[in-house]
Amino acid sequence: MIVFGDSYTSGENNGNVSFADYLGIEKYGISGTCLDDYSIYPVKGGLVSQINNCTGKVLIEYGVNDAASLVTGYVSIETVKEAIAKVCDLLKNADVYFLMLSCDFGDLMKFSINYAKYLNSEYMKDLCDVTAEDFLWCYSRVCELLQRKFKTLYMLPKGFNEFDVDGIHPTDKGYRIIAEKLKQQLS
Repeated sequence: MIVFGDSYTSGENNGNVSFADYLGIEKYGISGTCLDDYSIYPVKGGLVSQINNCTGKVLIEYGVNDAASLVTGYVSIETVKEAIAKVCDLLKNADVYFLMLSCDFGDLMKFSINYAKYLNSEYMKDLCDVTAEDFLWCYSRVCELLQRKFKTLYMLPKGFNEFDVDGIHPTDKGYRIIAEKLKQQLS
């Protein structure tokens, strides 16, 4: 089993220890990446450029940065659809699972509030005005498209509160909770 993803997979905020490490699985996580090379963050590549003839069980943890690129107008929904089609083609011989944050609207809204705040007051300060509702709509749209193609696992249990100071990334305890939740869904 292998997982590809962004900062949740890399565990960048946690000394590069993430849920993947607690599951004992191979990980390829690059903070800020998207499904393809269209991130608003200063990173090169995306999932499409990382995949190399994968077979077996593959977990893909993307969507948040894709939604950020979408909500800021950097890419269109058509670009995201094309990326999903590329990923499907490259992973056609694998058993693929999409890792979505949650299916709980309240938890997703809380996350979206924090992410919109981060974009507006830190990363893109004075450059954009993203609402939590718009971010959540974009994240939900990306997830809905990924769910059309891949089985879905949910990372955060209902009411998850183990976030780092940014309100976006999990704490070490949070990564352990995510690992346990995924382990239960995979067995």
